Amino acid sequence: MAEAEIPCQFNAFMRKLQELRKVEDLIVVRMNKEIPSTTKRVTDASSTVDHSSVCERIYHDIVAASANRKAGIEHCIKVTGDQLAAMKNQDTSDMEFRQLQSTHRLMKRELHSEALVKDQVLKHFTQRCGGHFQPPSNA
Repeated sequence: MAEAEIPCQFNAFMRKLQELRKVEDLIVVRMNKEIPSTTKRVTDASSTVDHSSVCERIYHDIVAASANRKAGIEHCIKVTGDQLAAMKNQDTSDMEFRQLQSTHRLMKRELHSEALVKDQVLKHFTQRCGGHFQPPSNA
């Protein structure tokens, strides 16, 4: 999922982001399935699972998915910003310029939304994996 995979035309951009954010939903389901809550800890087969390695893999999946989406969003913000700069120097209609300007602002807003999505997933991760895996402090 490299940044080039997110199209910069706004409707396609939003559809692709929505699709890529489903990864977080699946990660939450995966955590709930693979790491029992403190009230559900049983001494059967679940106790043989190495929770720290499961949590570490999940953490790296979260960080990688978020970084890829963020890079894609930043790429589209740059592309639309460059288009806006080019439109200023050309003879284009005011309506086209305002429409692109609006798209640019909405893409910037998605960057903030991305930070919120990542924070929520990491919060859930900490609740589930806090006792099994400590993420690096620079993340």
